[in-house]
Amino acid sequence: MALPEGAPASRAPSVTFRAYLLAAVASALAWLLSYPLEPYVDRGDFPLYLGAVMLSAWYGGLGPGLLTTLVGAFVGVRALVGTGAESGSLNAAVITRLGVFALEALVISAVCSMLRRTESRAQALAASEQGARLALEAAAHQIRAVQRVTDTALTHLRLDDLLPELLGRVREALAADTVVILLLNDDGTELAVRAAHGLEEEVRLDMRIPFGRGIAGTIAARGETIVIDDVNSVAVSPILRAKGLHTLLGTPLVLDDRGIGVLHVGSLSPRRFTADDARLLELVADRIATAIGRARLFGAEQKARHDAETTEGRFRLLVDGVRDYAFYMLDRAGRVESWNAGAERLEGYTADEIVGQHVGLFYPPDEARQGAPGRALERAAAEGRVVEEGWRIRRDGSRFWAEVLITAVRDAQGRFVGYSVVTHDVSERRRHAEVRARLLEQVTAAQEEEQRRLARELHDETGQSLTSLLVGLRTLADAPSLVAAREQVTELRRVTARTLDEVRRLARGLRPGVLDELGLVPAIEQLSVDHSQLHSIAVEVSAGSFGMERLPPAVEAALYRVIQEALTNAAKHSGARTVNVVLQRRRELVQAIVSDDGCGFDVEATLRTPAARAHLGLHGMRERAALLGGTVTIESTPGEGTTIYVRVPVFGGSDGKDSDPHRG
Repeated sequence: MALPEGAPASRAPSVTFRAYLLAAVASALAWLLSYPLEPYVDRGDFPLYLGAVMLSAWYGGLGPGLLTTLVGAFVGVRALVGTGAESGSLNAAVITRLGVFALEALVISAVCSMLRRTESRAQALAASEQGARLALEAAAHQIRAVQRVTDTALTHLRLDDLLPELLGRVREALAADTVVILLLNDDGTELAVRAAHGLEEEVRLDMRIPFGRGIAGTIAARGETIVIDDVNSVAVSPILRAKGLHTLLGTPLVLDDRGIGVLHVGSLSPRRFTADDARLLELVADRIATAIGRARLFGAEQKARHDAETTEGRFRLLVDGVRDYAFYMLDRAGRVESWNAGAERLEGYTADEIVGQHVGLFYPPDEARQGAPGRALERAAAEGRVVEEGWRIRRDGSRFWAEVLITAVRDAQGRFVGYSVVTHDVSERRRHAEVRARLLEQVTAAQEEEQRRLARELHDETGQSLTSLLVGLRTLADAPSLVAAREQVTELRRVTARTLDEVRRLARGLRPGVLDELGLVPAIEQLSVDHSQLHSIAVEVSAGSFGMERLPPAVEAALYRVIQEALTNAAKHSGARTVNVVLQRRRELVQAIVSDDGCGFDVEATLRTPAARAHLGLHGMRERAALLGGTVTIESTPGEGTTIYVRVPVFGGSDGKDSDPHRG
């Protein structure tokens, strides 16, 4: 298997011999013809020999012409002078006639030789011109074939569309019966058939051939063009042999000095692929390899673009769909480049209004003048990201407390290109934090006040009662008579009972014992009685559907305190005459509803009140319920009373242990 080599044509060594033989034959023929023609032609005039000289010189050249001239001169001398007894002398006339013949013969030989050489040159030039024309036509054919391949490569960028078109161009260029393109896999271990013409039924697309095996694998391993003049003489695939392939020409596909596949063509009839065919296939293969490289780059670019567009589109949907956060991009100078729906809702600016404006527009004027925006961007560029909280200004001039994340954005090469900003309105969180702080202060103050109250009551009431008991006991010891002692004992019993009532009242104020002993419903009923007596308000408790099962202690305590706070608020602020308390239990949910017929209030306005003036009792109820995973909903309208709904999940009954207040 090798490229065909052309053998140069050589002249046969017998050409000169044939020329002189022709001269001898012509001379002999002239001599023989001179005898029968002697009556008509004078042999001394050498007419026949001049013809022989002309024939020899025309077909043999100057040498054979001179030979014929010598033979003719010799025969002419014999004819003019004679032989034997009839021979004459060599006189001037004979010599003149011989000289004229010799001169005529020399001129004829020279002229014929010159004409012959001129004709040979003309024929050679004609042959050379014909060869040049054929070579030019072959080169033009190659150029057209390569151009058609190039045009096809430029027209199609998708590999699946490109390869079938290239097969047709290769088949036309080399007049081949079969054309197959195989490409190496990424690790270079296998060749896969990607396109085939003439072997569609025999060769399955994506058929795998190990590298270095078979004809295609051998071409890829050697990295050179191979010609097989007789496929049956080498080991080939049974598929090719069964197809009846006779001749095969193959070449590797090389891109950037790296093999990427194999292109081979075949003929079903006896044919010899020439060196020109091999060069044409190599040129075509070079264009095909370049086209495959471009198609692969295009495919990779399309995939990357599709992935990027898909990712970007999903990200854009995500960004635009999030309305509680402002997402926007800044350039390196801090000017807004992009704007999402959440930013428009939070800041109040449309994209047309804000794009191109500096981020300092969102800061309070005094902070913007002091350079706060620039410092934040500088920190983000230096540290990678910055998280800060502070006041921000909306388009309408209103302020909100914002949590802002500023991140420095860099491209794939690590070049700094700008900033991404995420802003979230945390005003409600800040207000809750302030409320919690206020609640903590109030709880601490309430604890101190409760301790002072307990100390005062213990000192003023219980202490006085105990002092009275102590004095009475001393008096009893000094009683002059039994009657006086009995009277003193009666008084001491009365003082002791009053002291016991005072202690029980103090204990019930700290934590009602009935809540621990009997449960939530009896405790609320006792609370309603105490509340009615203390504030002269009718309190009705309904717990018919509550059941007898105890709740976890933490839930009972939380509901008791929330209802206690609701009753206290109704007495202090609403001016209510009647309060209804409804307790309900539904599977794993406990609900308490406290409604009054008081003056009502604006719930939203009250809850938005700054922390220093906030109604901390309402927030305290919500905090207690939230600790148990529950909720407190307040419905109220000025002049129409108030209804409070408390809902707390229950994950287990009473087992004598405290439930985890943070579950749920």
